[in-house]
Amino acid sequence: MSRKLAFNPASTATTSVVADPIDTSKISLYLPFDEDFNDKGPLGVTSTAAGNVSLDIVNKKLGTSAIHTSNGYIQFVNSSSLTLGSSDFTIAGYYRSSNVSQTAIFYNKRLNNTKYNSVYVGTVGGNMVASGTTNGSSWNLIPVNTPFGSLTNNTFHHFALVRYGSTITGYLDGVGTVLTTSAGTVYDAGHNVHIGADTNGFRLTGQLDDILVLKGQALYLSNFTPPTKAYIEKDTRSHSHFWNYQDIYKARRADTWPSKTFDSRIALYLPYDDDVLDKSPNARTAGVSGGDKIQALSLSLVAVAHFLITLTISDIVVVVIGYLGQKILRSRDFSTHLVSPLMGL
Repeated sequence: MSRKLAFNPASTATTSVVADPIDTSKISLYLPFDEDFNDKGPLGVTSTAAGNVSLDIVNKKLGTSAIHTSNGYIQFVNSSSLTLGSSDFTIAGYYRSSNVSQTAIFYNKRLNNTKYNSVYVGTVGGNMVASGTTNGSSWNLIPVNTPFGSLTNNTFHHFALVRYGSTITGYLDGVGTVLTTSAGTVYDAGHNVHIGADTNGFRLTGQLDDILVLKGQALYLSNFTPPTKAYIEKDTRSHSHFWNYQDIYKARRADTWPSKTFDSRIALYLPYDDDVLDKSPNARTAGVSGGDKIQALSLSLVAVAHFLITLTISDIVVVVIGYLGQKILRSRDFSTHLVSPLMGL
């Protein structure tokens, strides 16, 4: 589906740039902890902080701050998107502590520290660990505190708990350890998500940063290099900025513009999805010559246009042409021809 970009030359726009290959429709929770404790994912899950929880602008991995917990936690209201069931899933982020030997359960859905529910991620005896249940009465899915990597004090470590099919793998700093190959349906009693601790124990003293929960997507299928940028970044640009194609590609992927919604200042919009016509409210007439065609490519998000187009307009606009290797062109004289990069520009 095409995303419409409204260009107001006198303003700026902020878009969300999502790291490939994250499917934004699978994001259940995203916590960058850059300005507050809130969920910045598309669902905006309600949060409540309890105990000693604060933003740490010194000990952070990405962005402007991380969360520091010490005898505290943040609670996120349960929903179907946080109930993992038999779906593929990913729970990932960055962890740091000055005491990695502590017993700390920093991602869990337990009512309290005596209950069995869903899966959890934490640390025990200097190792990153995980547990999981399918029956609510024992850790029969992932045996209790199964380790998947050793930790170092005062160091940010990337962790990821990933289910793909019947296999659940724990990754520490990109190196995977298979925790189970007979995964069933994750038991869930409908409790809230707690970040930083159980409600009454096993509390982390340390930092967490850029926490991501995906339901329905296994983000990592093999060993990987841990991310050096946030999973979702903000990108603010002036509309007078000379945009390149990657900017527009990312903005279209971000899905931040409602379908069929146009700003009154759009002078020209060429999605090339089914023809070479202007889809802005102006519906400007286009004269086409040469080998014009719309060609759908496998796995492409847009189509390819190969044409010579003549436009006579007075507005200052940005024109998007083509798909592979093309650039965003800003015409100096809209009474002249704009030539597709596929024809030699």
